[in-house]
Amino acid sequence: MSRLDRAIEYLAPQWGAKRKLARLSLAAATELAAGHRDARPHRTDKAIGPRGASADYSNELGGDRRYLVDRARGLETNNVLACTMLDRSVESVCGEGGFRLRAMTKDPGWNTAAQELWEEWANDKNRCDARGLLTLPEMMSGAYRSKLRDGDVSLIKIADGTVRAAESDELASPSGGSFTRPDDVDGIELDRRGRPVSFTYFDFDPNIAWGDRRAAIPSRHVVVPARDVVFLARRTRLGQTRGFSAFDGISWLFEQLDGSLESITIQQRMAACFGLLVTRAASSNVQRGTDGAGNTRQKIRLEPGDLQYLGPGETVTPVQAASHAEAFHPHALLIIRLVGTRFSLPLEIALGDMTQANYSTMRAGLLQTWKKWRVEQHDLARAHSELYLWKLLSFMASGELPVRKDAFKHRWRKPGWQWVNPMEEIEAAQAAIDSGFETRSSLLDMRGLDLEHVVDELKRENELFREAGLPEVRSTKTRDPIKPASREAKQEAARARARRARRRELVGV
Repeated sequence: MSRLDRAIEYLAPQWGAKRKLARLSLAAATELAAGHRDARPHRTDKAIGPRGASADYSNELGGDRRYLVDRARGLETNNVLACTMLDRSVESVCGEGGFRLRAMTKDPGWNTAAQELWEEWANDKNRCDARGLLTLPEMMSGAYRSKLRDGDVSLIKIADGTVRAAESDELASPSGGSFTRPDDVDGIELDRRGRPVSFTYFDFDPNIAWGDRRAAIPSRHVVVPARDVVFLARRTRLGQTRGFSAFDGISWLFEQLDGSLESITIQQRMAACFGLLVTRAASSNVQRGTDGAGNTRQKIRLEPGDLQYLGPGETVTPVQAASHAEAFHPHALLIIRLVGTRFSLPLEIALGDMTQANYSTMRAGLLQTWKKWRVEQHDLARAHSELYLWKLLSFMASGELPVRKDAFKHRWRKPGWQWVNPMEEIEAAQAAIDSGFETRSSLLDMRGLDLEHVVDELKRENELFREAGLPEVRSTKTRDPIKPASREAKQEAARARARRARRRELVGV
Protein backbone atom coordinates (compact mmCIF):
# COMPACT_ATOMS: atom_id res chain seq x y z
CA MET A 1 0.00 0.00 0.00
CA SER A 2 1.36 3.41 -0.96
CA ARG A 3 1.79 6.35 1.42
CA LEU A 4 -1.02 8.16 -0.38
CA ASP A 5 -3.43 5.29 0.26
CA ARG A 6 -2.50 5.14 3.93
CA ALA A 7 -2.99 8.90 4.26
CA ILE A 8 -6.39 8.75 2.55
CA GLU A 9 -7.52 5.88 4.79
CA TYR A 10 -6.43 7.87 7.86
CA LEU A 11 -8.01 11.17 6.83
CA ALA A 12 -11.06 9.86 4.88
CA PRO A 13 -11.85 6.22 5.78
CA GLN A 14 -14.88 5.97 3.47
CA TRP A 15 -12.90 7.23 0.48
CA GLY A 16 -10.08 4.82 1.34
CA ALA A 17 -12.53 1.89 1.53
CA LYS A 18 -13.91 2.71 -1.94
CA ARG A 19 -10.39 2.82 -3.40
CA LYS A 20 -9.54 -0.56 -1.87
CA LEU A 21 -12.82 -2.09 -3.13
CA ALA A 22 -12.11 -0.80 -6.63
CA ARG A 23 -8.63 -2.38 -6.60
CA LEU A 24 -10.06 -5.74 -5.47
CA SER A 25 -12.74 -5.63 -8.20
CA LEU A 26 -10.10 -4.86 -10.82
CA ALA A 27 -7.99 -7.82 -9.67
CA ALA A 28 -11.00 -10.15 -9.77
CA ALA A 29 -11.92 -8.96 -13.27
CA THR A 30 -8.37 -9.53 -14.47
CA GLU A 31 -8.39 -13.07 -13.09
CA LEU A 32 -11.79 -13.78 -14.65
CA ALA A 33 -10.64 -12.53 -18.05
CA ALA A 34 -7.84 -15.10 -18.02
CA GLY A 35 -10.36 -17.83 -18.89
CA HIS A 36 -9.46 -21.51 -18.72
CA ARG A 37 -5.95 -22.33 -17.66
CA ASP A 38 -5.67 -24.91 -20.41
CA ALA A 39 -6.78 -22.36 -22.98
CA ARG A 40 -3.87 -20.01 -22.23
CA PRO A 41 -0.17 -20.92 -22.39
CA HIS A 42 1.80 -20.15 -19.23
CA ARG A 43 5.47 -19.93 -18.42
CA THR A 44 5.75 -23.68 -17.81
CA ASP A 45 3.27 -24.70 -20.52
CA LYS A 46 3.84 -25.14 -24.24
CA ALA A 47 1.94 -22.87 -26.58
CA ILE A 48 0.36 -24.37 -29.69
CA GLY A 49 0.76 -23.01 -33.19
CA PRO A 50 -1.59 -20.50 -34.83
CA ARG A 51 -5.11 -21.78 -35.48
CA GLY A 52 -5.66 -19.80 -38.67
CA ALA A 53 -8.90 -18.25 -37.46
CA SER A 54 -10.00 -15.64 -34.99
CA ALA A 55 -11.88 -16.45 -31.81
CA ASP A 56 -15.57 -17.16 -32.22
CA TYR A 57 -16.66 -15.26 -29.07
CA SER A 58 -19.47 -17.68 -28.39
CA ASN A 59 -21.75 -16.97 -25.46
CA GLU A 60 -20.04 -19.69 -23.44
CA LEU A 61 -16.27 -19.20 -23.14
CA GLY A 62 -15.22 -17.06 -26.06
CA GLY A 63 -12.44 -18.67 -28.08
CA ASP A 64 -11.33 -20.96 -25.26
CA ARG A 65 -13.26 -23.98 -26.51
CA ARG A 66 -11.62 -23.89 -29.92
CA TYR A 67 -8.21 -23.49 -28.34
CA LEU A 68 -8.91 -26.51 -26.14
CA VAL A 69 -9.78 -28.58 -29.22
CA ASP A 70 -6.51 -27.68 -30.90
CA ARG A 71 -4.53 -28.39 -27.76
CA ALA A 72 -6.27 -31.73 -27.15
CA ARG A 73 -5.44 -32.87 -30.68
CA GLY A 74 -1.82 -31.90 -30.09
CA LEU A 75 -1.80 -34.06 -26.96
CA GLU A 76 -3.26 -37.03 -28.83
CA THR A 77 -0.55 -36.69 -31.47
CA ASN A 78 2.48 -35.97 -29.30
CA ASN A 79 1.77 -37.42 -25.85
CA VAL A 80 1.76 -41.21 -25.57
CA LEU A 81 -0.10 -41.21 -22.24
CA ALA A 82 -2.92 -38.97 -23.53
CA CYS A 83 -3.29 -41.13 -26.64
CA THR A 84 -3.28 -44.31 -24.52
CA MET A 85 -6.07 -43.00 -22.28
CA LEU A 86 -8.19 -42.30 -25.32
CA ASP A 87 -7.40 -45.78 -26.67
CA ARG A 88 -8.37 -47.54 -23.42
CA SER A 89 -11.63 -45.60 -23.11
CA VAL A 90 -12.72 -46.25 -26.70
CA GLU A 91 -11.77 -49.95 -26.56
CA SER A 92 -13.70 -50.51 -23.33
CA VAL A 93 -16.82 -48.46 -24.11
CA CYS A 94 -17.27 -49.38 -27.78
CA GLY A 95 -15.84 -52.91 -27.68
CA GLU A 96 -14.76 -55.03 -30.60
CA GLY A 97 -18.07 -55.53 -32.38
CA GLY A 98 -19.93 -52.44 -31.22
CA PHE A 99 -23.54 -52.33 -30.04
CA ARG A 100 -25.84 -55.18 -31.09
CA LEU A 101 -29.52 -54.59 -31.79
CA ARG A 102 -32.33 -56.67 -30.29
CA ALA A 103 -35.80 -55.77 -31.59
CA MET A 104 -38.48 -56.25 -28.92
CA THR A 105 -41.82 -56.47 -30.73
CA LYS A 106 -44.26 -59.32 -30.10
CA ASP A 107 -43.49 -60.88 -33.49
CA PRO A 108 -40.22 -62.91 -33.41
CA GLY A 109 -40.12 -63.15 -37.20
CA TRP A 110 -40.43 -59.39 -37.60
CA ASN A 111 -37.69 -58.89 -34.97
CA THR A 112 -35.32 -61.19 -36.86
CA ALA A 113 -35.98 -59.40 -40.14
CA ALA A 114 -35.42 -55.96 -38.58
CA GLN A 115 -32.17 -57.07 -36.98
CA GLU A 116 -30.90 -58.53 -40.24
CA LEU A 117 -31.73 -55.38 -42.22
CA TRP A 118 -30.01 -53.21 -39.60
CA GLU A 119 -26.89 -55.38 -39.50
CA GLU A 120 -26.63 -55.43 -43.28
CA TRP A 121 -26.77 -51.63 -43.42
CA ALA A 122 -24.48 -51.04 -40.42
CA ASN A 123 -21.75 -53.38 -41.67
CA ASP A 124 -21.77 -52.14 -45.29
CA LYS A 125 -19.47 -49.10 -45.38
CA ASN A 126 -20.80 -47.99 -48.77
CA ARG A 127 -24.40 -47.94 -47.53
CA CYS A 128 -23.62 -46.60 -44.06
CA ASP A 129 -20.79 -44.05 -44.37
CA ALA A 130 -21.23 -41.06 -46.68
CA ARG A 131 -17.51 -41.31 -47.44
CA GLY A 132 -17.64 -45.08 -47.97
CA LEU A 133 -14.78 -45.71 -45.54
CA LEU A 134 -16.27 -46.89 -42.23
CA THR A 135 -18.81 -49.36 -40.93
CA LEU A 136 -21.16 -48.12 -38.24
CA PRO A 137 -19.19 -49.73 -35.35
CA GLU A 138 -16.02 -48.07 -36.65
CA MET A 139 -17.81 -44.75 -37.08
CA MET A 140 -19.27 -44.84 -33.56
CA SER A 141 -15.86 -45.66 -32.08
CA GLY A 142 -14.38 -42.67 -33.87
CA ALA A 143 -17.29 -40.49 -32.82
CA TYR A 144 -16.85 -41.40 -29.16
CA ARG A 145 -13.13 -40.68 -29.40
CA SER A 146 -13.89 -37.28 -30.94
CA LYS A 147 -16.37 -36.54 -28.19
CA LEU A 148 -13.75 -37.23 -25.53
CA ARG A 149 -10.92 -35.43 -27.29
CA ASP A 150 -12.71 -32.44 -28.84
CA GLY A 151 -15.80 -32.16 -26.65
CA ASP A 152 -18.48 -32.80 -29.29
CA VAL A 153 -19.12 -34.58 -32.58
CA SER A 154 -21.99 -34.79 -35.06
CA LEU A 155 -23.57 -37.61 -37.04
CA ILE A 156 -25.54 -36.14 -39.95
CA LYS A 157 -28.34 -38.18 -41.52
CA ILE A 158 -28.14 -37.82 -45.30
CA ALA A 159 -31.15 -38.20 -47.61
CA ASP A 160 -29.50 -41.10 -49.49
CA GLY A 161 -29.50 -43.20 -46.30
CA THR A 162 -25.85 -42.70 -45.38
CA VAL A 163 -24.36 -40.93 -42.36
CA ARG A 164 -21.73 -38.21 -42.42
CA ALA A 165 -19.52 -37.88 -39.34
CA ALA A 166 -18.47 -34.28 -38.65
CA GLU A 167 -15.82 -33.40 -36.08
CA SER A 168 -15.90 -30.40 -33.78
CA ASP A 169 -14.05 -27.94 -36.02
CA GLU A 170 -16.42 -28.62 -38.94
CA LEU A 171 -19.32 -27.19 -36.92
CA ALA A 172 -18.92 -23.40 -36.78
CA SER A 173 -20.51 -20.11 -37.74
CA PRO A 174 -20.42 -19.49 -41.52
CA SER A 175 -17.95 -16.60 -41.20
CA GLY A 176 -15.60 -18.84 -39.25
CA GLY A 177 -14.99 -16.52 -36.34
CA SER A 178 -18.02 -14.31 -35.71
CA PHE A 179 -21.77 -14.57 -35.24
CA THR A 180 -24.20 -14.35 -38.11
CA ARG A 181 -27.22 -14.55 -35.80
CA PRO A 182 -27.62 -13.27 -32.24
CA ASP A 183 -28.83 -16.72 -31.11
CA ASP A 184 -25.93 -18.62 -32.72
CA VAL A 185 -23.49 -20.62 -30.59
CA ASP A 186 -20.60 -21.27 -32.94
CA GLY A 187 -22.61 -22.97 -35.65
CA ILE A 188 -25.71 -24.02 -33.67
CA GLU A 189 -28.79 -21.86 -34.07
CA LEU A 190 -31.09 -21.86 -31.03
CA ASP A 191 -34.71 -20.86 -30.59
CA ARG A 192 -36.01 -18.67 -27.76
CA ARG A 193 -35.92 -21.61 -25.34
CA GLY A 194 -32.35 -22.53 -26.27
CA ARG A 195 -33.37 -25.56 -28.30
CA PRO A 196 -31.20 -26.30 -31.38
CA VAL A 197 -32.92 -25.37 -34.64
CA SER A 198 -30.14 -25.95 -37.16
CA PHE A 199 -26.44 -26.80 -37.43
CA THR A 200 -24.00 -25.13 -39.82
CA TYR A 201 -21.13 -27.26 -41.13
CA PHE A 202 -18.23 -26.40 -43.38
CA ASP A 203 -18.60 -28.39 -46.55
CA PHE A 204 -15.83 -30.22 -48.35
CA ASP A 205 -13.73 -27.83 -50.42
CA PRO A 206 -10.93 -29.38 -52.52
CA ASN A 207 -9.08 -26.05 -52.50
CA ILE A 208 -8.64 -26.09 -48.70
CA ALA A 209 -9.00 -29.80 -47.98
CA TRP A 210 -5.86 -29.82 -45.83
CA GLY A 211 -6.22 -26.37 -44.30
CA ASP A 212 -8.43 -24.69 -41.73
CA ARG A 213 -11.88 -24.40 -43.32
CA ARG A 214 -12.81 -21.68 -40.85
CA ALA A 215 -10.13 -19.41 -42.32
CA ALA A 216 -11.53 -19.50 -45.87
CA ILE A 217 -13.49 -16.42 -46.92
CA PRO A 218 -15.98 -16.95 -48.39
CA SER A 219 -16.44 -20.41 -46.95
CA ARG A 220 -18.45 -23.32 -48.31
CA HIS A 221 -20.96 -24.43 -45.74
CA VAL A 222 -24.29 -26.23 -45.42
CA VAL A 223 -27.11 -25.69 -42.92
CA VAL A 224 -28.68 -28.91 -41.59
CA PRO A 225 -31.98 -29.01 -39.63
CA ALA A 226 -31.59 -30.22 -36.05
CA ARG A 227 -33.83 -33.23 -36.70
CA ASP A 228 -31.20 -34.62 -39.09
CA VAL A 229 -28.29 -34.33 -36.64
CA VAL A 230 -27.27 -36.70 -33.86
CA PHE A 231 -25.16 -34.42 -31.67
CA LEU A 232 -22.93 -35.93 -28.97
CA ALA A 233 -21.45 -33.39 -26.57
CA ARG A 234 -19.47 -33.63 -23.35
CA ARG A 235 -21.15 -30.87 -21.34
CA THR A 236 -20.13 -29.89 -17.83
CA ARG A 237 -22.81 -27.24 -17.22
CA LEU A 238 -26.56 -27.28 -17.80
CA GLY A 239 -26.46 -24.12 -19.90
CA GLN A 240 -23.83 -25.31 -22.36
CA THR A 241 -24.61 -26.02 -25.99
CA ARG A 242 -21.22 -27.09 -27.32
CA GLY A 243 -19.10 -29.66 -25.48
CA PHE A 244 -15.68 -29.37 -23.84
CA SER A 245 -12.69 -31.66 -24.16
CA ALA A 246 -12.00 -34.28 -21.51
CA PHE A 247 -8.48 -32.82 -21.37
CA ASP A 248 -9.88 -29.53 -20.06
CA GLY A 249 -8.15 -28.88 -16.73
CA ILE A 250 -5.47 -31.56 -17.10
CA SER A 251 -3.67 -30.58 -20.31
CA TRP A 252 -1.06 -28.69 -18.35
CA LEU A 253 -0.32 -31.81 -16.28
CA PHE A 254 0.57 -33.71 -19.45
CA GLU A 255 2.88 -30.85 -20.40
CA GLN A 256 4.59 -30.95 -17.00
CA LEU A 257 5.01 -34.71 -17.23
CA ASP A 258 6.54 -34.40 -20.69
CA GLY A 259 8.90 -31.68 -19.52
CA SER A 260 9.98 -33.62 -16.43
CA LEU A 261 10.51 -36.80 -18.43
CA GLU A 262 12.59 -34.95 -20.99
CA SER A 263 14.74 -33.37 -18.26
CA ILE A 264 15.28 -36.67 -16.45
CA THR A 265 16.15 -38.43 -19.71
CA ILE A 266 18.77 -35.83 -20.61
CA GLN A 267 20.08 -35.94 -17.05
CA GLN A 268 20.45 -39.73 -17.22
CA ARG A 269 22.34 -39.46 -20.50
CA MET A 270 24.63 -36.85 -19.01
CA ALA A 271 25.19 -38.97 -15.91
CA ALA A 272 26.26 -41.89 -18.12
CA CYS A 273 29.02 -39.75 -19.63
CA PHE A 274 32.25 -38.36 -18.27
CA GLY A 275 31.94 -34.60 -18.68
CA LEU A 276 34.86 -32.23 -19.10
CA LEU A 277 35.20 -28.50 -18.59
CA VAL A 278 38.09 -27.07 -20.63
CA THR A 279 39.55 -23.74 -19.52
CA ARG A 280 41.58 -21.82 -22.11
CA ALA A 281 43.89 -18.92 -21.50
CA ALA A 282 43.08 -17.48 -24.94
CA SER A 283 40.20 -18.08 -27.35
CA SER A 284 42.05 -17.41 -30.61
CA ASN A 285 42.31 -21.09 -31.52
CA VAL A 286 38.74 -22.11 -30.54
CA GLN A 287 36.89 -23.75 -33.39
CA ARG A 288 33.23 -22.77 -33.70
CA GLY A 289 30.30 -24.04 -35.72
CA THR A 290 26.53 -23.70 -36.10
CA ASP A 291 24.15 -26.15 -34.40
CA GLY A 292 20.77 -27.38 -35.62
CA ALA A 293 19.00 -24.37 -34.10
CA GLY A 294 21.27 -21.91 -35.91
CA ASN A 295 23.28 -20.96 -32.80
CA THR A 296 27.07 -20.52 -32.92
CA ARG A 297 28.79 -22.87 -30.48
CA GLN A 298 32.24 -24.20 -29.74
CA LYS A 299 33.01 -27.45 -31.58
CA ILE A 300 34.06 -30.29 -29.28
CA ARG A 301 34.35 -33.93 -30.32
CA LEU A 302 34.40 -36.62 -27.62
CA GLU A 303 34.08 -40.36 -28.23
CA PRO A 304 34.28 -43.38 -25.91
CA GLY A 305 37.94 -44.03 -25.14
CA ASP A 306 38.95 -40.83 -26.94
CA LEU A 307 42.20 -39.10 -25.92
CA GLN A 308 42.41 -35.34 -26.23
CA TYR A 309 45.63 -33.32 -26.21
CA LEU A 310 45.42 -29.96 -24.54
CA GLY A 311 47.07 -26.84 -25.84
CA PRO A 312 49.20 -24.38 -23.90
CA GLY A 313 47.31 -22.71 -21.07
CA GLU A 314 44.41 -25.22 -21.10
CA THR A 315 43.17 -27.07 -18.02
CA VAL A 316 40.51 -29.77 -17.65
CA THR A 317 37.92 -30.15 -14.84
CA PRO A 318 35.85 -33.36 -14.74
CA VAL A 319 32.07 -32.98 -14.30
CA GLN A 320 29.60 -35.69 -13.24
CA ALA A 321 25.87 -34.92 -13.61
CA ALA A 322 23.65 -35.85 -10.65
CA SER A 323 20.67 -38.15 -11.17
CA HIS A 324 17.18 -37.55 -9.73
CA ALA A 325 15.44 -40.49 -11.37
CA GLU A 326 14.40 -42.01 -8.03
CA ALA A 327 12.45 -38.88 -7.06
CA PHE A 328 10.89 -38.65 -10.53
CA HIS A 329 9.14 -42.04 -10.37
CA PRO A 330 6.66 -41.26 -7.52
CA HIS A 331 6.16 -37.76 -8.94
CA ALA A 332 5.26 -39.19 -12.35
CA LEU A 333 2.87 -41.75 -10.82
CA LEU A 334 1.09 -38.96 -8.93
CA ILE A 335 0.54 -36.99 -12.14
CA ILE A 336 -0.67 -40.08 -13.99
CA ARG A 337 -3.14 -40.84 -11.18
CA LEU A 338 -4.45 -37.26 -11.38
CA VAL A 339 -4.98 -37.23 -15.14
CA GLY A 340 -6.43 -40.76 -14.99
CA THR A 341 -9.25 -39.57 -12.72
CA ARG A 342 -10.73 -37.56 -15.60
CA PHE A 343 -11.19 -40.81 -17.54
CA SER A 344 -11.89 -42.91 -14.40
CA LEU A 345 -8.88 -45.03 -15.31
CA PRO A 346 -6.90 -46.64 -12.47
CA LEU A 347 -3.15 -46.24 -12.64
CA GLU A 348 -2.71 -49.88 -13.63
CA ILE A 349 -5.10 -49.58 -16.58
CA ALA A 350 -3.68 -46.24 -17.73
CA LEU A 351 -0.12 -47.59 -17.76
CA GLY A 352 -0.91 -51.22 -18.56
CA ASP A 353 1.32 -52.16 -15.62
CA MET A 354 -0.09 -54.80 -13.22
CA THR A 355 3.13 -55.51 -11.31
CA GLN A 356 1.94 -53.74 -8.15
CA ALA A 357 -1.73 -54.74 -8.39
CA ASN A 358 -3.66 -57.49 -6.67
CA TYR A 359 -7.20 -58.76 -7.07
CA SER A 360 -8.72 -56.47 -4.41
CA THR A 361 -7.15 -53.25 -5.68
CA MET A 362 -7.94 -54.07 -9.29
CA ARG A 363 -11.54 -54.98 -8.47
CA ALA A 364 -12.07 -51.80 -6.40
CA GLY A 365 -10.62 -49.61 -9.13
CA LEU A 366 -12.56 -51.27 -11.92
CA LEU A 367 -15.90 -50.94 -10.11
CA GLN A 368 -15.73 -47.16 -10.44
CA THR A 369 -14.34 -47.41 -13.96
CA TRP A 370 -17.21 -49.68 -15.01
CA LYS A 371 -19.72 -47.09 -13.74
CA LYS A 372 -18.08 -44.42 -15.88
CA TRP A 373 -18.06 -46.66 -18.95
CA ARG A 374 -21.73 -47.58 -18.43
CA VAL A 375 -22.70 -43.90 -18.39
CA GLU A 376 -20.79 -43.37 -21.63
CA GLN A 377 -22.43 -46.43 -23.18
CA HIS A 378 -25.86 -45.08 -22.28
CA ASP A 379 -25.12 -41.90 -24.26
CA LEU A 380 -23.88 -43.93 -27.22
CA ALA A 381 -26.98 -46.17 -27.04
CA ARG A 382 -29.12 -43.06 -27.43
CA ALA A 383 -27.19 -42.13 -30.58
CA HIS A 384 -27.59 -45.67 -31.93
CA SER A 385 -31.34 -45.52 -31.25
CA GLU A 386 -31.74 -42.25 -33.17
CA LEU A 387 -30.06 -43.80 -36.19
CA TYR A 388 -32.00 -47.06 -35.83
CA LEU A 389 -35.41 -45.35 -35.71
CA TRP A 390 -34.41 -43.26 -38.75
CA LYS A 391 -33.47 -46.37 -40.72
CA LEU A 392 -36.47 -48.31 -39.43
CA LEU A 393 -38.84 -45.72 -40.87
CA SER A 394 -37.11 -46.05 -44.24
CA PHE A 395 -37.33 -49.86 -44.07
CA MET A 396 -41.07 -49.69 -43.43
CA ALA A 397 -41.61 -46.95 -46.03
CA SER A 398 -39.86 -49.05 -48.69
CA GLY A 399 -41.89 -52.14 -47.82
CA GLU A 400 -38.89 -54.12 -46.57
CA LEU A 401 -40.63 -54.37 -43.19
CA PRO A 402 -44.38 -54.32 -42.45
CA VAL A 403 -45.63 -51.45 -40.29
CA ARG A 404 -46.28 -52.31 -36.64
CA LYS A 405 -47.47 -50.25 -33.69
CA ASP A 406 -44.74 -51.65 -31.47
CA ALA A 407 -42.03 -51.41 -34.15
CA PHE A 408 -39.91 -48.94 -32.17
CA LYS A 409 -39.44 -51.24 -29.16
CA HIS A 410 -35.82 -52.34 -28.97
CA ARG A 411 -32.74 -52.44 -26.79
CA TRP A 412 -28.98 -52.65 -27.29
CA ARG A 413 -26.57 -55.32 -26.20
CA LYS A 414 -23.62 -53.23 -25.11
CA PRO A 415 -20.02 -54.41 -24.94
CA GLY A 416 -19.09 -55.88 -21.57
CA TRP A 417 -15.89 -56.69 -19.71
CA GLN A 418 -14.10 -59.85 -18.71
CA TRP A 419 -13.71 -61.26 -15.22
CA VAL A 420 -10.79 -60.06 -13.10
CA ASN A 421 -10.62 -63.40 -11.27
CA PRO A 422 -12.93 -65.79 -13.15
CA MET A 423 -13.21 -68.57 -10.55
CA GLU A 424 -13.96 -66.32 -7.56
CA GLU A 425 -16.30 -64.04 -9.46
CA ILE A 426 -18.27 -66.88 -11.05
CA GLU A 427 -18.76 -68.49 -7.63
CA ALA A 428 -19.84 -65.12 -6.20
CA ALA A 429 -22.26 -64.66 -9.10
CA GLN A 430 -23.77 -68.10 -8.48
CA ALA A 431 -24.22 -67.31 -4.79
CA ALA A 432 -25.81 -63.92 -5.61
CA ILE A 433 -28.30 -65.56 -7.98
CA ASP A 434 -29.15 -68.34 -5.49
CA SER A 435 -29.73 -65.83 -2.69
CA GLY A 436 -31.83 -63.52 -4.86
CA PHE A 437 -29.46 -60.56 -4.59
CA GLU A 438 -28.75 -60.55 -8.34
CA THR A 439 -30.48 -61.73 -11.49
CA ARG A 440 -29.01 -63.57 -14.43
CA SER A 441 -29.96 -60.65 -16.68
CA SER A 442 -28.02 -58.07 -14.66
CA LEU A 443 -24.90 -60.24 -14.40
CA LEU A 444 -24.98 -61.12 -18.09
CA ASP A 445 -25.47 -57.46 -18.96
CA MET A 446 -22.15 -56.59 -17.27
CA ARG A 447 -20.49 -59.16 -19.51
CA GLY A 448 -22.09 -57.65 -22.60
CA LEU A 449 -24.50 -60.58 -23.00
CA ASP A 450 -28.28 -60.79 -23.30
CA LEU A 451 -30.31 -63.40 -21.41
CA GLU A 452 -32.59 -64.22 -24.36
CA HIS A 453 -29.58 -64.51 -26.67
CA VAL A 454 -27.75 -66.81 -24.22
CA VAL A 455 -30.83 -69.02 -23.81
CA ASP A 456 -31.27 -69.28 -27.58
CA GLU A 457 -27.60 -70.14 -28.06
CA LEU A 458 -27.65 -72.79 -25.30
CA LYS A 459 -30.78 -74.34 -26.80
CA ARG A 460 -29.16 -74.44 -30.23
CA GLU A 461 -25.96 -75.98 -28.87
CA ASN A 462 -27.82 -78.65 -26.91
CA GLU A 463 -29.78 -79.61 -30.02
CA LEU A 464 -26.56 -79.89 -32.03
CA PHE A 465 -25.01 -82.14 -29.38
CA ARG A 466 -28.07 -84.42 -29.28
CA GLU A 467 -28.24 -84.66 -33.06
CA ALA A 468 -24.56 -85.59 -33.21
CA GLY A 469 -24.95 -88.15 -30.43
CA LEU A 470 -22.40 -86.38 -28.22
CA PRO A 471 -22.66 -86.33 -24.42
CA GLU A 472 -23.32 -83.02 -22.69
CA VAL A 473 -20.16 -82.08 -20.80
CA ARG A 474 -20.50 -79.96 -17.66
CA SER A 475 -18.23 -79.01 -14.77
CA THR A 476 -18.38 -80.74 -11.41
CA LYS A 477 -19.94 -77.62 -9.87
CA THR A 478 -22.96 -77.64 -12.19
CA ARG A 479 -23.13 -81.28 -13.29
CA ASP A 480 -25.97 -82.16 -10.90
CA PRO A 481 -28.77 -79.64 -11.40
CA ILE A 482 -30.84 -78.61 -8.39
CA LYS A 483 -34.01 -80.73 -8.37
CA PRO A 484 -37.29 -79.79 -6.67
CA ALA A 485 -37.96 -81.54 -3.40
CA SER A 486 -39.97 -84.78 -3.64
CA ARG A 487 -43.34 -85.31 -1.98
CA GLU A 488 -41.79 -87.54 0.70
CA ALA A 489 -39.14 -84.94 1.48
CA LYS A 490 -41.75 -82.22 1.87
CA GLN A 491 -43.76 -84.43 4.27
CA GLU A 492 -40.68 -85.20 6.34
CA ALA A 493 -39.82 -81.49 6.54
CA ALA A 494 -43.37 -80.74 7.76
CA ARG A 495 -43.15 -83.45 10.47
CA ALA A 496 -39.78 -82.03 11.61
CA ARG A 497 -41.26 -78.54 11.95
CA ALA A 498 -44.15 -79.98 13.99
CA ARG A 499 -41.75 -81.76 16.36
CA ARG A 500 -39.75 -78.56 16.93
CA ALA A 501 -42.93 -76.64 17.64
CA ARG A 502 -44.01 -79.32 20.15
CA ARG A 503 -40.70 -79.14 22.00
CA ARG A 504 -40.91 -75.35 22.27
CA GLU A 505 -44.41 -75.71 23.66
CA LEU A 506 -43.29 -78.22 26.31
CA VAL A 507 -40.38 -76.01 27.36
CA GLY A 508 -42.78 -73.13 27.78
CA VAL A 509 -44.99 -75.24 30.13
